[in-house]
Amino acid sequence: MRDQGEVDWVRDASQQQIVDDAMKKLDWFDAQVMRIYYLDGHTLKTLSHETGIGKSTLSIAIKRAKEGIQKEIQEQRARRHDSCGDESHGN
Repeated sequence: MRDQGEVDWVRDASQQQIVDDAMKKLDWFDAQVMRIYYLDGHTLKTLSHETGIGKSTLSIAIKRAKEGIQKEIQEQRARRHDSCGDESHGN
């Protein structure tokens, strides 16, 4: 069972554009698994059963997707922070 916090960070409207941009940068398979897993509310077991793909393969794809999205969020925050710092110094 997934932690509600995992679902919330994906569905938070303030981060949705960042998540959408990050999903475009992911491997096609990882992105599709992530979409199906979260948006359709699957568990690894149900997704594996529905697709015939092993749970370990799905788990790795979800992990890579989450890491890619989290990296993009961190990079966006860093860029936003840097641009705010530049503006405050008149650059």
